Amino acid sequence: MRHTLHMEPSPVRQHRKRRVLRGALFATRRLISPLLLWHFGGCGSEAVVSGPVIDDRNHCTSTVQPVVTDSVRGKFTWSPACGVDLLIVERQQPGDPFGWDVMWVLQPWSKLIFPPIDYGTTVDGAIAPVTATPPALQAGRTYRVWVSGRFFAERFPSATWTVP
Repeated sequence: MRHTLHMEPSPVRQHRKRRVLRGALFATRRLISPLLLWHFGGCGSEAVVSGPVIDDRNHCTSTVQPVVTDSVRGKFTWSPACGVDLLIVERQQPGDPFGWDVMWVLQPWSKLIFPPIDYGTTVDGAIAPVTATPPALQAGRTYRVWVSGRFFAERFPSATWTVP
């Protein structure tokens, strides 16, 4: 049969522990309080906005079909002409029908993305998080553009073209 011995901590130990914890808390509070005051702008500064508020009126709610209207310069549109959340242009890897490299990504920052879109041109209210100036389209290479919105689809709608 095993016996367990329970020892109560001595009052002296408890007192020392409390003093150490209280001192650490006080020291931490003295350091952190001015930092919090500075960070949250105690002197009449305005609130910090953490991200954009996107105006999502006229958002695509049904599947759209992108179309390449200028295969040399890369001009895209889609039907119906509604706002999308994402536009990606990819280039097919030579000799690999399943390999694609991302060339350009366009995302909304304060406004949705509406057609028409020119390859490499960031529209007002959008950002290009991967590269602001993508590589030029090359003759003889195959590209694909696809868009995403607030619609359900098994695959994202896309259009493929080869630059003449």
